[in-house]
Amino acid sequence: MKYGKWIRESPKGTLPDQETKMDILCALGDSITAGIGIPDGNLGWTELVEKSFSKIKVMNFGVGGQTSTQGLASINHVLTEHPSVVTIQYG
Repeated sequence: MKYGKWIRESPKGTLPDQETKMDILCALGDSITAGIGIPDGNLGWTELVEKSFSKIKVMNFGVGGQTSTQGLASINHVLTEHPSVVTIQYG
């Protein structure tokens, strides 16, 4: 199931067919994922996901300035968290 479909079709705080399980979303990326440059009082996308879906725990592995090659080198560490979803976003 695509992530965007969760947002459009799921009641706030739940995922389809997973009413009791806490899912882990690991976000791997650069400064956008890390939330660098977001004005005070605003939330980055990882915080918005966690706030909108109470059954998702977001683990933010974003690092400002990181390249996709560096992210690839850290993927095994990310996978040790046993995530349900991994997002990979580099500019």
